[in-house]
Formats: sequence, structure tokens, C-alpha cells
Amino acid sequence: MLALQYTVRLKADVDADMIRRRVAERGSLYDHHPGLVMKSFLLNEEDQVYAPFYIWRSEEDWKQFVFGDLFANLAQAFGRPRVRTWFVLGFGHGACTDQPRFAVREVDVIAPETPLEAVREREAALQAQMLTKPGLYAHSIALDADRWELVRYSLWCDEAASRNAAVGAQSDCVNTYEVLHFSEPGGRG
Repeated sequence: MLALQYTVRLKADVDADMIRRRVAERGSLYDHHPGLVMKSFLLNEEDQVYAPFYIWRSEEDWKQFVFGDLFANLAQAFGRPRVRTWFVLGFGHGACTDQPRFAVREVDVIAPETPLEAVREREAALQAQMLTKPGLYAHSIALDADRWELVRYSLWCDEAASRNAAVGAQSDCVNTYEVLHFSEPGGRG
């Protein structure tokens, strides 16, 4: 599996309401998209960013999306964004089955002296803990082997639970988002 995210910084002529309308009109196009595990349509109104987060089953599915009409339409509307990708190391669902409404993305740098197997074991243990948290819909861990960063991404059904979501108190970067629409073509299976 591959995770993918791009960020569109909202300019003066593009406000949050325009993004909400666009997602309301186009979100369902992803509800049955082949190869897509999940897509969260994310907005951080305070930071003025629209930052969808995807998980794809395979590299081939990811390529078909990036070279396809849906991505071309986004690029036409906002300019071609920089696309970040990560290898998914772990993905699981929590107990909450309501549609997720909030998301948290954490980024941590992996120290050069840290053995990668130790990182994988630590993250698997942290994910097992995360999956037991009330209000959690899903959690993933992904690796950027170019920058040697970990990305932890969690979806929450409850805003209060999402506020206390960060796995690591020392995370290098924590971003929070409102989930405007959520697509999970394969369901929770």
C-alpha cells in the first residue's frame, strides 16, 4: 500500500466555502474508485489548507490516479501540487464505525543511528495501542525512505478524542484537519 497527500494553500480567491462546495460536488467520485483503500478530504481552515490524504492498494493504482482525469482536474483548478508519497507500514481500523470527522497527521524524523527494525517494532506497538482508543476510526503508519520520516495518520469520529490523538508527545510536526468527506471503496473489510 502507498499513502499519498498533497496540500493546496487557499489563496485569496479560494476560500473554505469554495472547497466545501467542491468536495460536496466531487467527493462521491471516489466512493467506488478502483484501487483506492481510502481518501479523506481534509481542510484546516485556520491554516487555510486543503490537504486530501489517500491510501492506495498498489503503486499501479496510485499511478493510474496521478496520470488520470481526476488528478488532471485538480491540477487545472489549483495548479499541480507537490505530491508526497509514503510506503504504508501498518493500517488498521479502530472501534468507531461512524464516519470520521477529524484527522491528525504526525510526522517524525527517524534518527540515523536508530535501527530500522527497532522503529518498525516500536511503531507496531504504538499502533496496537492506538487501535484501542475510543473514537478512533482508522490509523496508519507510513515511511518516507527519502527523508527518513514516519507519518502517523489517524481518523477520528469524535473531536474530543482527536484532540488527544498524537501518539508521540515529541512529534516533529502535528497537523489537525476537519474531514469534509470520507471515501472507503472497499469498506472496513
